[in-house]
Amino acid sequence: MAIKSGDPLLHTVQMTGAADYNLPFTSEGQEISRPMNREGTVDLRCNVHIWMNGEMIVARHPYYAVTDEDGNFELTQVPPGDYEIVALARGMESGR
Repeated sequence: MAIKSGDPLLHTVQMTGAADYNLPFTSEGQEISRPMNREGTVDLRCNVHIWMNGEMIVARHPYYAVTDEDGNFELTQVPPGDYEIVALARGMESGR
């Protein structure tokens, strides 16, 4: 997994949960890569700016998607069949 800073300000990304890292970003365009060795949820927080936070899920399968700027996503290359899709949202355990 790689994180890239698009901001010229100092940030430190504290990752806890399925990954435990503290990544310092000191310049715009800086990129840091770390392995994600466990599946599960990772909480992301900036230690400098308390309002900056997020979550990500580490999964060991190809059936996932990342939303675009408008929240849209598409799952591709899914074999035919019946599936239940579970969406996770901040502040909710799960939504269906």
